[in-house]
Amino acid sequence: MSIRGNHRRMRRQQTWFFWLIITVLAGFTIGHELGTQRVTAAPHQWQIVTCDVGQGSASLIHIDHDSAVLVDAGDEPDKLLGCLNWAGISKLEGIFLTHEHEDHVKALESVEKFRGTPVYVSTVFEQKQLPSGYTNLQRQLQGQSLGFTGDQCSVEAKTLSPDGLTAHLEASYNNDSLTELLNISCIEDRNLTYLATGDLEKPGVQKLLSQNPDVHADVLAVPHHGSKGAGTALLEATHPQLALISAGKNNEYGHPHQEITQYLAQHHVPTASTIESGHIATYVEQGRLMMVSSHARGRS
Repeated sequence: MSIRGNHRRMRRQQTWFFWLIITVLAGFTIGHELGTQRVTAAPHQWQIVTCDVGQGSASLIHIDHDSAVLVDAGDEPDKLLGCLNWAGISKLEGIFLTHEHEDHVKALESVEKFRGTPVYVSTVFEQKQLPSGYTNLQRQLQGQSLGFTGDQCSVEAKTLSPDGLTAHLEASYNNDSLTELLNISCIEDRNLTYLATGDLEKPGVQKLLSQNPDVHADVLAVPHHGSKGAGTALLEATHPQLALISAGKNNEYGHPHQEITQYLAQHHVPTASTIESGHIATYVEQGRLMMVSSHARGRS
């Protein structure tokens, strides 16, 4: 694997890792040097889109030509709608909200067209924090699975945490984040697993791993925007082939933290961030794990 740059000089919000097509990881070949291919719209075969919503989180899981499942929404409706447009999505089959913080849910308040969509939350999600107009609330139990099927892809979403019993012990929305393992199976044997983690930090990660010791994901949404407080245990346990970080440029929290980016670099985990790449589309093509983005590296 070829990773450019001096790891010891990495800055918190700059310097990302690039790789060539020659590396084979767990059955996947990593394709496209990240940051060099900018596209004006996501390719039709995309399976996961990590949305650039600034200092927040939102991602899409492809179901059909114009439909998807949304995981979190960010807090700026224009940015959320921009991502939906880039991905070619006009319908949502379901919305997963990992926890109550505004940077994960607020954008929905101003997006009326999806108000009839089922909203899936944890057993401890505070209903008063649900975006206005979104009343089709369904609480997910640990171990429960949901299925979504379209002409392009079928998705199984399994709830790994929280368990609803020990939740809120830390009095933290972050560690009560709904954690979903999504198995994405698309036409032409394009299969991919994605772990959505919300804002889990070390106590939540520890609980997740104690209850799901064999959890693995091809693509990992790095917890809590790459916060130091999330630690590296989940990165180590899941052995992801790609790590995706959603954070805002020059954010006040210093996300992603140098400890996290250095760990990923030292363990040769290909990594992409919305800070550098904008919207990021991930998909499998002929056995290769591919990525394209809405912005080239080093955007202003």
